[in-house]
Order: sequence, then C-alpha cells, then structure tokens
Amino acid sequence: MRRLQLALLFVPVMMVALALAFGGRWVARHQNVEVGTRFLEQALKLDSSLEAAFHFLRDAYGKKGGDWNRVLGLAEEAVTHAGENGELTFLLAQAGTIAWRELGNLSRARTVFERLSQVMPEHPQVRAFEQQIGESLAAKGPASSPAAPHVESTVMPPLTPEPEPEVPVASPAPPQAVASPSAPPPAAASAALVDEAKIAELRATAEKQEAAKRFNEYVKTILQLATMVPDDVEKVSLYMKAADLYVGKFANQAEAVKAYEAVILIEPDNTIAIDYLRQMYEKRRDWEKLLGLQRREADALPQGAERAAKFHEIAKLATERVKKPEVCIELWQEVLKSDDSNVDALGALSQLYERSKEFEQLAAVLEKQAEVTYDSAQKIQILNKLGTIYGDRLNNDEGAVTAWRTLLTLDPNDRKAQEALKKKYLALGRWDDLEVFYAESGKWDEFIRVLEQQEAKEANGEAKIGMLFKIAELWADKKQKTDRAAKSYEKVLELEPNNLRAAERRGGCRWTSCFTTTCSTARRRLPTPSRSSSATSKIRSACLHSCERSPRSTRGRSRTRSERSIATLRHSRSHRTTSKRARTWSAPRRRPPAGTSSSRATIARSPRQTPTAIAISP
Repeated sequence: MRRLQLALLFVPVMMVALALAFGGRWVARHQNVEVGTRFLEQALKLDSSLEAAFHFLRDAYGKKGGDWNRVLGLAEEAVTHAGENGELTFLLAQAGTIAWRELGNLSRARTVFERLSQVMPEHPQVRAFEQQIGESLAAKGPASSPAAPHVESTVMPPLTPEPEPEVPVASPAPPQAVASPSAPPPAAASAALVDEAKIAELRATAEKQEAAKRFNEYVKTILQLATMVPDDVEKVSLYMKAADLYVGKFANQAEAVKAYEAVILIEPDNTIAIDYLRQMYEKRRDWEKLLGLQRREADALPQGAERAAKFHEIAKLATERVKKPEVCIELWQEVLKSDDSNVDALGALSQLYERSKEFEQLAAVLEKQAEVTYDSAQKIQILNKLGTIYGDRLNNDEGAVTAWRTLLTLDPNDRKAQEALKKKYLALGRWDDLEVFYAESGKWDEFIRVLEQQEAKEANGEAKIGMLFKIAELWADKKQKTDRAAKSYEKVLELEPNNLRAAERRGGCRWTSCFTTTCSTARRRLPTPSRSSSATSKIRSACLHSCERSPRSTRGRSRTRSERSIATLRHSRSHRTTSKRARTWSAPRRRPPAGTSSSRATIARSPRQTPTAIAISP
C-alpha cells in the first residue's frame, strides 16, 4: 500500500518533468512553437512554480501573439494552485501588471493588487499602482467601511457616461431675448438654468478633485462636463485633458482612444488626436478604424496627385490587411478617379472583380489594362483572359472577336486565339472576315471544309444557299476546281430550281471543266504536232455542244464524243506523219559515204506496228 501511495505521489512529478522536457525539445530542436507551448502550458498547470515556463508563454501568447487575455487567464489559474509563498507573489504581480499595463483593465488589476498588498504590502508593483491611481491599497482591508466609495470609482469611466435628462446643444438665450414674443416658454428657460447650474456644479467639483489629486474621479467629472458644455472648443479641450490623463496617469489606452475619437468627431483635423489614434490602431491592428481615419484625411484633400497617392496608400493597406472586397474595390476606384491609368489599381481591381464574379466590371478593367500595358507577354495574357470572359461569361461575341483579333496581331501563331476567332466568326456569320482570316494563312481547303460542315448543319434555306455560293466561288477561284464548284451550284438548284445565277454559273463551270479535262487528256495522248489551234477549236465545240444538254442525260455521251474527237485527230495526223517518214526511210540500206561516221543508224517500222518512226542519231 505504501508503495502504491509513493507511486501515486511520483506520477505528477513525472508528468511535470516530461511535459517540461517535451515542450523544450519541440521549441528548441524542432522549432515548433505551437506544440511546445501546449506542453509547457500543461506543465504550468501541474506546477505553478515554473517561472521559466510562464515567461515563455507570456512572450509567445502576449508579446508575439497579442493575446494578453490568455496570458492573464493562465496567471490567475496558476494563482489558485499556488501556496502562500514566493510563487503566489510572482504570479499575482504578473497578473496585476498584465491587467494594468497591457489590457488597461484597472478594475481587474486593482483586485489582483489588493490581494498582493495583503501578502506583500511593500511590493514594487503595488507601490507603482498606488502611485498611478492616487490612493493606497493597504488602507482597504476587511475593516474598511461597507460603503467603500472608492472601490466603485476604480472602474474606469466610459468615454460617454450615462446621459443626463436633457443635454443642451446651443448656448442659452441672451437676457434681452426673454422679453421677445418668440422667447421660449418658462419651462424651457428653467431647464436651461438648471443645466447651467449643473455645469457650474461640475466645474467646481472638478477643481476640488484636481486639487486633491483624485484623478480617477476627476477624469470622470471632466468627461461628464464635456458632454454638457455647448462650446465646441471647450469640449475639445476637456476631451484632450481626459485623454492625457488616461495616457499619462492611468496608462489606459482603450479609454484614451475613446477620448481622442470624440475629439476627431468635433475637430477632424486635430493632429495630436490623429497621430495618437494612428499609432494605437496600428499597434492594436484595428485596420478598419485606421482605414476610416486615413479616409477622412484623404477626403479633405483636393483632386490631384496628392489625393491619388493618399488613396493609393489606403487601398494598398486595405488589400493587404482588411481583405474585404467591397472596401478594397471602393478604395481602388477612388484611385482611378484621380489616375485612370494606374497600373496597381487596374491589377488589384481585376483580381477583386474576378473573385467576386463581377464579369462586366472585370471586362472593362481588362480592356483598360490592355490599353496601358506595353509588355507583349503581359498584354497577350490580359487579352486571352478578356476574350475568354467575353465569349464564355458575357456571351458578347463582338467583344470576344475584338479581343482575339488584337491578340493575333501580337502573336499570329496563337492556336487558341485562332480557333476561338474562327468559332466567333461562324457564330456571327461573318463570312468575309472569315475569308480574310484564312487568306492570311492560305488555308483555303480548311476554309472550304469549315463552310461545308456549317452548310450541312444549317437549317435556314437562305443561309444554306449563301454558303453554297461561297463554297462554289472558293472552289472555282482559289482552287481552280470547276467541277467541285458545279456540284455546289447543282445543290443550289436542288434547293431553288429557278435560281438563274446558279444555273448560269453551273453551265460555265461545266463547260470549263469539260474543256480543261479534254485538253489535258489530249496533251497526254496526242503527239506534239497535233496540238494545234484547229484541234483545240474542235475540242471546244464538242464541249460546248455537250454542256448545252442536261447534265444527267448527256454527261456520258459528252465524254464519248470528246474522246471520239481526240481519237479521230490522233489517227488522222499520226497516220499521215508516219506514212511520210516511212517512205523517207524505207529505201535499201547503203553504206555511208567515205568520211562519215558509221555509228549512225536508222530504224524503220511499219505504221501498223507503231504510229511513229524513231530515228536515233548521235
């Protein structure tokens, strides 16, 4: 049993040692403050005498993290476990100092220091606090009167005390106005007199409290007086005096900030109040109030470079610290009002509008951004985003076409821009622009294929006919394939049989196609002497005769007639040429005369074996 008791007593000691060791290792070796502080906090809860652990937690949570409430909670919790020794004194001094100097909570600090004064009345922190509040804590013990008027006064008065029944706004009426018909009724006059009496009473009370150095009561009195006096100059003076007391005597930054804020409401250009509030807002990281303070300063400036620079500073602070889109957008827009080409403002607004999905405003900003950007790579990126926004988000095909065309002037080989521009031209039916687009690259086959695909999908008859005419013109003019052009015209006639334009052009294409094909065949099959103008005339007449008939009934016969014309010309001319050459070279072979070369040879064959005579000579 005794061993078990000893083991139970030994377990907390082991836990404290392990928590302290693990916390130090996580912080020192692994540089992981978050995990290390958890172990050290557990060790402090088990053993309140670990001053080193408390100091580390105070630096981590308070000085670096700014969470002084958490540090104060740790100190007060450790006080409950500490005994009546040096541990208790250390923890009470730490808790009172944090509540007093870091949080500005004099009520909470007074409670802690009163307990510390019972343990060690001569403690330096107790004496410093007594000097600050202007009274002794040792006199307040259990034997003190139950009324304890000063205990109530230890709570710092708010910036705006409880309102009086009626607070006058204007000065009291002059004495000569009482006899006038428009003078206020007697009740209102008596109320004004009562207020004047109250103000006089508060002035006398404040003088007595200041003479007695009861500053905690004095500051409350002058704040109440500041709410009642009608003169703005006097109001500012009283609020400034209260703020000085809060800063110098009580080190209460929170109440000082409230007093200076009241000064700003009455006198917006008070430099002392503005400087103090700016410092406090930055120290406390109250970014929204800091923005409001700087915004009031910027609004007072005239239009120009100084105002633009001030709003630029404010907008940058809001973007980095506040991170509220509506606030940041408003501030950056103010920058653009003074400088519409500000690159930082345009870049920030483009990101903010994109996050909030305000695509119309985003498109306007991107257009301006592309206009003022001179770097080609950045401009291409901006135009790419602009074309996508116009095409996919806003369904603005015209805007998308403009963006993609501008991009292609910078980078003609951008495949994405080419495909997007082609689709937008097709959607808008801008065939001329699409033709120019393909003309720059010379890809007529692709253009024709695109038109044929679109023609197959088109349901409107007029649009379909227009595409077929365009396809036929491209086949005839750009690719010199009149037979393919004739097929397109025939499709037009199938849709609209009485279309005169299609009929005329079909006939011309069929004649040209027939003539070209026949002449090409003739050049391949006929010998060189037969390629004369008379042969070409006969071929032309045969093609013209065949094209006058309907394409379905005479297509086969026209080809037969053309072939027959070629065969006739070929037979007649080749027969005459061959007979003449055969007669010339069919004489008996004789030896060459003396002095001539013997390598010359002549081969003569019958016209039936070959249509021509072949002569070989060196």
